[in-house]
Amino acid sequence: MDSSSNKINPTPDFSNQKDSIDNKNRSENKKSKITVILIGAGVGICICCSIALIILLVIYGAFPCSVAYCDENAYCVNNPFFADCICNTGFGGNGYECDECGNFQLNEFSAIPLNIAVEPNSWPATADILFRYTSEIQSPTGTHLVFGFDNCGGTIINRKAILTSASCIKRTFITFVDRKFLSFPVETNKYHETIESMYSIYVAVVNQISFGVDIAPARYVKVEKIIKHENYDPETDDNDIAVIILEDRLELDDKVQISCLPSKEEDPNIFPERNQHAWGVGWGSSMFGGNGNFKPSRALQDLKKFQLNIYNNSMCSNITKFHIDNLNNDAFCAGEYNVVSGNGKTGYCHGDYGGSLYLRQNVSGVEKLVAIGILSYNEGCNAEHSPGIYTNVVKYIEWIRKNSYY
Repeated sequence: MDSSSNKINPTPDFSNQKDSIDNKNRSENKKSKITVILIGAGVGICICCSIALIILLVIYGAFPCSVAYCDENAYCVNNPFFADCICNTGFGGNGYECDECGNFQLNEFSAIPLNIAVEPNSWPATADILFRYTSEIQSPTGTHLVFGFDNCGGTIINRKAILTSASCIKRTFITFVDRKFLSFPVETNKYHETIESMYSIYVAVVNQISFGVDIAPARYVKVEKIIKHENYDPETDDNDIAVIILEDRLELDDKVQISCLPSKEEDPNIFPERNQHAWGVGWGSSMFGGNGNFKPSRALQDLKKFQLNIYNNSMCSNITKFHIDNLNNDAFCAGEYNVVSGNGKTGYCHGDYGGSLYLRQNVSGVEKLVAIGILSYNEGCNAEHSPGIYTNVVKYIEWIRKNSYY
């Protein structure tokens, strides 16, 4: 027998293998612990970052002015997640850009005659709003191509906004068809895709803008948006105010400036005080009365300055417009106490529909002209003590600010 066949194999030594497995297990446990630690740390960091972000959002939401860059001539009002930059009294703009208002000639009105053409550029906040409308009208005699044309006044209140009356934004126009004057609605059509395309704005105006007239040095500005007061009532002329937003910013210089508006601290229940002088300029579009829906043919007027008295409301009780029975804080009336012409009729007109009436006021220590009213409606200028109805601007200061923002 082969002795080798009876040889007993030695027992395998598993100690090294066991050590290897133990080492491997320890390594994996260590990695698992590290992974858990890293995950925990990551979660902790995320939680901390989330908490920090929430804290920052809460702080920003409650105090957004802390990170706002308002103009140096503005103050900031904290709203939830919105910093409202508001220009100081005596400045106009969007709060991030505030320009000093009323930087134009303050004439010594008592020392010079009124109702005369003004010196060029002495009223650089005055704007001419031009309405040009083309349409095709059906009548019993056929289809007629007709044109509507009109002017309104406006006031520059910041680099991108003109203040005017809502009634200056036409709802109808009158034209001569079939040998008679007919009224037609103003609507968008193939000639005008938008209401805004029917209007043009001219600033730095000396001569009233019209066809075939030398308009130099006037500057044309496109209209971007027209905003009428949401509660404007064309039947009663309540809330007769509008803002026209310009497509491009105006460059301010000696020919173009912004007007001051009343301080929001004024009490609309008593402002403006009655029985005081007010001033304005215009081309005389209001000479025939109404609110500008129809004006007979007339020669172009020079831009003239005028002086009126702010009437007690009782002076306007005889206005022929049937729906104006009483004046409230939304409007006031002005005209002449002292009639100056020999025939007992008024000496001055009321300016232009949409144009401003001004008071001389102390604005941050400087006497300036402040736009207090917008001509909404008037009696013809040939009526004794002819009254004009002016939208009371101070009542709408916050509305103007929000809707003239750019």
